[in-house]
Amino acid sequence: MLMPLMIAALYLSASSNDNKNVIKIKSAFAIFRICFSKEDYTITKPDEYRAMKTFYINNYIDLTYDHVQSMSKRSFIVFIILPLLSGLICFNSIYCYPLPSKFPNPYKYRLISTYFLLSRTFAYYLSYLSSFLMDKDYELGEYYFLRLFYNFLFSCNGLKHRDQLDGLSIKDHTINNYRLRLYDFPRFMHGKQENRTIGFPLIIYLRGGSFILGNLDTHDSIAYNLAKTTRIAVLALDYNLAPEQAYPTQINYCYDFIKQLLLGSYFNPVDRSKILLIGDEVGATMVLSIVQRLQAEDLRIAGQILIYPILQYYNMKLPSHNRYFSENILGLYDQYFLQLMLHAYTNLNVTSSLFMNEHHSRLSRLMKEYSYMNNYVNEDYLPEDYRQQSQNDSKNDNVDRTTIISPSSYNEQLVNEYALLLLSDLSPGLSTDDMLKTMPPTFILTMDHDPFRDDGWILSRRLYLLHCSIHHLNYNLGFRGILQFDGYLRFDLMPVVYLNIVEFITAIGF
Repeated sequence: MLMPLMIAALYLSASSNDNKNVIKIKSAFAIFRICFSKEDYTITKPDEYRAMKTFYINNYIDLTYDHVQSMSKRSFIVFIILPLLSGLICFNSIYCYPLPSKFPNPYKYRLISTYFLLSRTFAYYLSYLSSFLMDKDYELGEYYFLRLFYNFLFSCNGLKHRDQLDGLSIKDHTINNYRLRLYDFPRFMHGKQENRTIGFPLIIYLRGGSFILGNLDTHDSIAYNLAKTTRIAVLALDYNLAPEQAYPTQINYCYDFIKQLLLGSYFNPVDRSKILLIGDEVGATMVLSIVQRLQAEDLRIAGQILIYPILQYYNMKLPSHNRYFSENILGLYDQYFLQLMLHAYTNLNVTSSLFMNEHHSRLSRLMKEYSYMNNYVNEDYLPEDYRQQSQNDSKNDNVDRTTIISPSSYNEQLVNEYALLLLSDLSPGLSTDDMLKTMPPTFILTMDHDPFRDDGWILSRRLYLLHCSIHHLNYNLGFRGILQFDGYLRFDLMPVVYLNIVEFITAIGF
């Protein structure tokens, strides 16, 4: 009983009115005391009940006996059903969750998945409880509690496992409201004193987090390992989270900074011809979108690295969507989480219709050859074994996995409402061939266990057919989010991934 009250107290501390917070915390304790009491306070302690009622009504909490009794049922759900549900989740995740026979570090993966499953369960119910008790918005509460668990795991995971002898200088900066963390080698480079009058290469890293989670600390391990393995200065750029700041705040924020840096406003003397952009998850989405914006203004970068990117929301029935959304990678990446993310970022009411492709226009259904988007998100670009695997899964579970559904399922309202999701900022994988032809050298890293795996495959194949400089690696035993785990949570595949990144950077002349 004390744990949710303690967390509720943390939640309340985000408000600026401390006196009101104290009153609400006291109110919460009193309500819980009544909820768990078997007495009818209106009979046994009428004077105390009336005094309590008057006090809390004056402090914005409508307390009636019927209200309290209904809350006792919810308390039963939170404190009896929730622990039982948590136990079932733990048992299923640790002992029963199916994994491929050669999956690396299976129990480590299952423990992390259990943590996230429990985090999401507690975030859901605690936000529900806090919205009932503390007149907080339910959805904001769910985001807040989910961030609390997410930040706790990754902030503790990465920052404590830095090598103190690696020669890296790590400093946080705030430049014109841009929040940055620079991983640099200020004293010695390759065994000699570095001359900073000569332009030096720079990697700009845009973090993931689905626009609703994370900060510079939660993704510190990726930026740190990039700098450590490449021996190149890395600049990690932070951005505000949704839903507090919705689209297009994040993409505009990052684009404006990178554009100003390319124009020479910040960090001299950086060699402007040797700036590389790297992003993971939605960070990779922003990287590709920003590169396209820069190209439109005749600004060039040396290369881009997209790590398990999300590239389009037009075709949500690709084999990887069908297979891995149901498997709930890491206990985090499923359809509900994507709906939560898109709702926060775009303020759209995203439903399961998105995953049935009901947002396609009638023209794209009936006249497929006239819809360029169908040509840009086509299963024919995928390896044969992926397509065959999807067909086998469809036979086994009797689920319709066809990519383009029938015209009768067309939903005109969704076509108009979800048009935002098909813009180049959110779906850069739908860019035309003319835009892709001028792409800088590109390295796409995809993980086999990832709902968005096929996005990377399709883009890499399109770039290859357009004779662009493209390098693509798919890791059969990798999963979405693997690079965030460091220290005791590090997976065996991680050194290989960073080695491949170093090889690509070396190949393009860094």
